[in-house]
Amino acid sequence: VPKIVSSEDYNAGIYLFGEYLYYGTTNVEKDSNGNVPKDILTFQKAKIDGSSVENILSVKGLNTTFRFAEVNGTVYLIYTKVSTENDTTVTSIYCYNVSNGSEVLVTDNATAYVLGDNDEVSSLAVVYTESVKKYPNISDNTETESYNIVKAFKAGDSASKTVLKGDRASTGLSTDVSYTIADVRNGYVFVASSYVSGTLADTTVAVTYADLYASTPETQKNLTSVEVLNAGHISDCYFVSLDN
Repeated sequence: VPKIVSSEDYNAGIYLFGEYLYYGTTNVEKDSNGNVPKDILTFQKAKIDGSSVENILSVKGLNTTFRFAEVNGTVYLIYTKVSTENDTTVTSIYCYNVSNGSEVLVTDNATAYVLGDNDEVSSLAVVYTESVKKYPNISDNTETESYNIVKAFKAGDSASKTVLKGDRASTGLSTDVSYTIADVRNGYVFVASSYVSGTLADTTVAVTYADLYASTPETQKNLTSVEVLNAGHISDCYFVSLDN
């Protein structure tokens, strides 16, 4: 395929589904002034032999994070947009159906997110956190609760779902919890918990994709997890696969 793979998301790459390759490349289309914008990333598909090159969509920013995923024969593009509102960085996440051109706005209010690993993104596309407004009915009040929520999304779904909520009623603890997603890899989501008050030490647990996705605020107390760190947060995750 005579294209330059120019995405600055080095955790993404070239994806092969069926007889087509999917990738992000430098835009070559001219704007109304006859110039070729240098900060536009164009997603394309092409047959393995380099023929039948098709544009999927274009976004502003070569550093756009993205993944392609195939679910039940349909290919989806999951990508993000970052903007600044009232001095606050806000991330929007989208899921684009390559076959029919439909798009789902997964969220326009992610405070942090982790896209699924390339080999497993079809199982779980993205896990992200959102802050919770303290006064949701007052539009100009930006105060948030001390706890947050965790949401998960699978490519092909019509919406994300809340899987963890850090308020006391949901956790059963005597303090609110602020969650951080440390990583999504090897079939596990690594969730770090910071306890807002009290003497509990911060912890990080590993939860399988399936268990986390099945979780709800009403059932999260029964969530099966493995504690991997009981005195803080994981800043970097490393994995090794052993045959025996």
